Amino acid sequence: RPVLAATVAGGLYLLSVQQTGETSALTLRMSHDSGDHWMPPTQLTAPGVTVTTSAENAPQLAAHGMYAFALWQQRDASGVAQLLLARSTGMGAAPPSITPVTDTPLTDKTYSGFATLATAPNGDLYAAWLDGRDKTSDSTGTFNVYLARSTDHGLSFHPNVKVATLACPCCRPSVAIAANGNVYVAYRHVFGDNERDIAVATSTDHGEHFAPPVRIAND
Repeated sequence: RPVLAATVAGGLYLLSVQQTGETSALTLRMSHDSGDHWMPPTQLTAPGVTVTTSAENAPQLAAHGMYAFALWQQRDASGVAQLLLARSTGMGAAPPSITPVTDTPLTDKTYSGFATLATAPNGDLYAAWLDGRDKTSDSTGTFNVYLARSTDHGLSFHPNVKVATLACPCCRPSVAIAANGNVYVAYRHVFGDNERDIAVATSTDHGEHFAPPVRIAND
Protein backbone atom coordinates (compact mmCIF):
# COMPACT_ATOMS: atom_id res chain seq x y z
CA ARG A 1 0.00 0.00 0.00
CA PRO A 2 2.17 2.88 -1.18
CA VAL A 3 1.30 6.29 0.29
CA LEU A 4 1.90 9.67 -1.34
CA ALA A 5 2.22 13.12 0.25
CA ALA A 6 2.77 16.48 -1.45
CA THR A 7 4.36 19.75 -0.35
CA VAL A 8 3.11 23.22 -1.28
CA ALA A 9 6.36 23.72 -3.26
CA GLY A 10 5.63 20.81 -5.59
CA GLY A 11 7.73 18.17 -3.88
CA LEU A 12 6.41 14.62 -3.48
CA TYR A 13 7.12 11.90 -0.95
CA LEU A 14 6.39 8.22 -1.64
CA LEU A 15 6.28 5.71 1.23
CA SER A 16 6.28 1.99 0.42
CA VAL A 17 7.22 -1.42 1.83
CA GLN A 18 9.66 -3.82 0.22
CA GLN A 19 8.97 -7.42 1.27
CA THR A 20 11.82 -9.94 1.49
CA GLY A 21 10.90 -13.34 2.86
CA GLU A 22 9.63 -12.98 6.43
CA THR A 23 10.97 -9.45 6.88
CA SER A 24 10.24 -6.13 5.20
CA ALA A 25 11.73 -2.68 4.81
CA LEU A 26 9.91 0.66 4.82
CA THR A 27 11.37 3.07 2.29
CA LEU A 28 10.82 6.75 1.49
CA ARG A 29 11.47 8.25 -1.94
CA MET A 30 11.42 11.93 -2.83
CA SER A 31 10.80 13.96 -5.95
CA HIS A 32 11.72 17.63 -6.34
CA ASP A 33 9.80 18.11 -9.60
CA SER A 34 6.25 16.87 -8.99
CA GLY A 35 7.09 13.25 -9.74
CA ASP A 36 8.97 13.55 -13.05
CA HIS A 37 12.15 12.28 -11.39
CA TRP A 38 12.72 10.45 -8.11
CA MET A 39 15.67 10.28 -5.72
CA PRO A 40 16.96 6.84 -4.62
CA PRO A 41 14.93 5.32 -1.76
CA THR A 42 15.92 5.85 1.87
CA GLN A 43 15.32 2.87 4.16
CA LEU A 44 13.57 3.88 7.40
CA THR A 45 13.52 0.53 9.21
CA ALA A 46 16.33 -1.56 10.67
CA PRO A 47 17.15 -4.96 9.17
CA GLY A 48 15.22 -7.97 10.43
CA VAL A 49 11.89 -6.34 11.30
CA THR A 50 8.45 -6.82 9.80
CA VAL A 51 6.37 -3.76 8.90
CA THR A 52 2.61 -4.13 9.28
CA THR A 53 0.86 -3.38 5.99
CA SER A 54 -2.60 -4.93 6.42
CA ALA A 55 -5.76 -2.92 5.81
CA GLU A 56 -6.19 0.03 8.18
CA ASN A 57 -2.96 -0.80 10.01
CA ALA A 58 -0.71 0.21 7.11
CA PRO A 59 1.96 2.96 7.42
CA GLN A 60 0.95 6.63 7.35
CA LEU A 61 2.65 9.61 5.70
CA ALA A 62 2.30 13.37 6.18
CA ALA A 63 4.19 16.41 4.90
CA HIS A 64 4.43 19.81 6.58
CA GLY A 65 6.81 22.59 5.62
CA MET A 66 10.30 21.16 5.10
CA TYR A 67 9.47 17.88 6.84
CA ALA A 68 8.00 14.53 5.87
CA PHE A 69 6.73 12.21 8.62
CA ALA A 70 6.17 8.46 8.38
CA LEU A 71 4.32 6.50 11.08
CA TRP A 72 4.24 2.70 11.17
CA GLN A 73 3.95 -0.43 13.30
CA GLN A 74 6.75 -2.97 13.19
CA ARG A 75 7.58 -6.26 14.92
CA ASP A 76 11.03 -7.58 15.69
CA ALA A 77 12.15 -11.20 15.80
CA SER A 78 11.01 -11.56 19.44
CA GLY A 79 7.47 -10.45 18.59
CA VAL A 80 7.64 -7.03 20.27
CA ALA A 81 5.55 -4.49 18.32
CA GLN A 82 6.39 -0.78 18.26
CA LEU A 83 4.93 2.37 16.80
CA LEU A 84 7.74 4.44 15.29
CA LEU A 85 7.93 7.81 13.57
CA ALA A 86 10.54 8.85 11.04
CA ARG A 87 11.21 12.47 10.16
CA SER A 88 12.91 13.36 6.91
CA THR A 89 14.31 16.89 6.59
CA GLY A 90 14.96 18.99 3.52
CA MET A 91 13.78 16.53 0.90
CA GLY A 92 16.39 13.93 1.86
CA ALA A 93 19.34 16.22 2.55
CA ALA A 94 19.91 14.61 5.97
CA PRO A 95 19.40 11.06 7.34
CA PRO A 96 15.92 10.56 8.83
CA SER A 97 15.47 10.62 12.59
CA ILE A 98 13.54 7.72 14.17
CA THR A 99 11.46 8.23 17.34
CA PRO A 100 9.29 5.80 19.36
CA VAL A 101 5.72 7.07 19.73
CA THR A 102 4.45 4.94 22.61
CA ASP A 103 6.00 5.38 26.05
CA THR A 104 5.60 1.77 27.22
CA PRO A 105 8.80 -0.20 27.96
CA LEU A 106 10.41 -2.01 25.04
CA THR A 107 9.71 -5.30 26.82
CA ASP A 108 5.96 -4.54 26.89
CA LYS A 109 4.21 -6.77 24.36
CA THR A 110 0.73 -5.22 24.73
CA TYR A 111 -0.89 -4.13 21.49
CA SER A 112 -0.44 -0.72 19.86
CA GLY A 113 -1.50 -0.27 16.26
CA PHE A 114 -4.03 1.09 13.75
CA ALA A 115 -2.21 4.40 14.11
CA THR A 116 -3.03 7.66 12.38
CA LEU A 117 -1.02 10.85 11.88
CA ALA A 118 -1.97 14.53 11.64
CA THR A 119 -0.14 17.84 11.57
CA ALA A 120 -1.51 20.99 13.19
CA PRO A 121 -1.46 24.42 11.51
CA ASN A 122 1.38 25.45 13.86
CA GLY A 123 3.47 22.40 12.92
CA ASP A 124 2.75 20.25 15.97
CA LEU A 125 2.43 16.57 15.19
CA TYR A 126 -0.24 14.23 16.59
CA ALA A 127 -0.42 10.45 16.49
CA ALA A 128 -3.42 8.42 17.68
CA TRP A 129 -3.75 4.64 17.87
CA LEU A 130 -5.51 1.68 19.47
CA ASP A 131 -3.75 0.54 22.63
CA GLY A 132 -4.05 -2.51 24.87
CA ARG A 133 -1.80 -1.57 27.78
CA ASP A 134 -4.75 -1.19 30.21
CA LYS A 135 -5.94 -4.74 29.53
CA THR A 136 -9.39 -3.53 28.47
CA SER A 137 -9.44 -6.07 25.67
CA ASP A 138 -9.13 -8.94 28.15
CA SER A 139 -12.74 -8.52 29.28
CA THR A 140 -14.48 -6.43 26.59
CA GLY A 141 -12.77 -7.30 23.31
CA THR A 142 -12.07 -3.60 22.74
CA PHE A 143 -9.05 -1.32 22.92
CA ASN A 144 -8.47 2.17 24.25
CA VAL A 145 -7.58 5.14 22.05
CA TYR A 146 -4.31 6.84 22.92
CA LEU A 147 -2.68 9.99 21.57
CA ALA A 148 0.79 11.51 21.60
CA ARG A 149 1.83 15.05 20.64
CA SER A 150 5.17 16.31 19.38
CA THR A 151 6.08 19.98 19.61
CA ASP A 152 9.56 19.63 18.11
CA HIS A 153 8.68 18.29 14.67
CA GLY A 154 8.79 14.63 15.63
CA LEU A 155 12.09 14.50 17.52
CA SER A 156 10.23 13.57 20.74
CA PHE A 157 6.69 13.04 21.99
CA HIS A 158 4.92 14.20 25.12
CA PRO A 159 3.64 11.47 27.49
CA ASN A 160 0.91 9.33 25.95
CA VAL A 161 -2.67 10.42 26.78
CA LYS A 162 -5.68 8.12 27.02
CA VAL A 163 -8.39 9.63 24.80
CA ALA A 164 -11.23 7.13 25.13
CA THR A 165 -12.10 3.55 26.04
CA LEU A 166 -14.19 0.81 24.38
CA ALA A 167 -12.90 1.37 20.84
CA CYS A 168 -13.59 -1.16 18.11
CA PRO A 169 -10.39 -3.23 17.70
CA CYS A 170 -10.36 -3.22 13.88
CA CYS A 171 -10.94 0.45 12.93
CA ARG A 172 -8.27 3.15 12.67
CA PRO A 173 -9.07 6.38 14.56
CA SER A 174 -8.65 9.77 12.90
CA VAL A 175 -7.37 13.14 14.15
CA ALA A 176 -8.14 16.73 13.14
CA ILE A 177 -6.69 19.92 14.63
CA ALA A 178 -8.48 23.27 14.41
CA ALA A 179 -6.80 26.62 13.89
CA ASN A 180 -7.33 27.44 17.58
CA GLY A 181 -5.49 24.28 18.65
CA ASN A 182 -8.50 22.15 19.56
CA VAL A 183 -7.87 18.47 18.88
CA TYR A 184 -10.64 16.14 17.67
CA VAL A 185 -10.26 12.37 17.67
CA ALA A 186 -12.90 10.28 15.91
CA TYR A 187 -13.12 6.52 16.41
CA ARG A 188 -15.61 3.64 16.39
CA HIS A 189 -17.03 3.21 19.89
CA VAL A 190 -18.68 0.00 21.08
CA PHE A 191 -21.91 0.95 22.88
CA GLY A 192 -24.27 -1.20 24.93
CA ASP A 193 -25.11 -4.52 23.32
CA ASN A 194 -22.28 -4.41 20.77
CA GLU A 195 -23.66 -1.33 18.97
CA ARG A 196 -20.80 0.30 17.05
CA ASP A 197 -21.09 3.97 16.14
CA ILE A 198 -18.67 6.79 15.47
CA ALA A 199 -17.80 9.00 18.45
CA VAL A 200 -15.62 12.10 18.75
CA ALA A 201 -13.53 13.15 21.75
CA THR A 202 -12.42 16.79 21.99
CA SER A 203 -9.45 18.44 23.69
CA THR A 204 -9.20 22.19 24.23
CA ASP A 205 -5.65 22.08 25.63
CA HIS A 206 -3.70 20.67 22.68
CA GLY A 207 -4.35 17.04 23.53
CA GLU A 208 -3.41 17.05 27.21
CA HIS A 209 -6.96 16.17 28.35
CA PHE A 210 -10.09 15.02 26.54
CA ALA A 211 -13.76 15.53 27.31
CA PRO A 212 -16.04 12.46 27.31
CA PRO A 213 -16.69 11.31 23.74
CA VAL A 214 -19.84 12.40 21.91
CA ARG A 215 -21.81 9.89 19.85
CA ILE A 216 -22.29 11.21 16.33
CA ALA A 217 -25.51 9.36 15.49
CA ASN A 218 -27.76 6.95 17.33
CA ASP A 219 -29.22 5.03 14.42
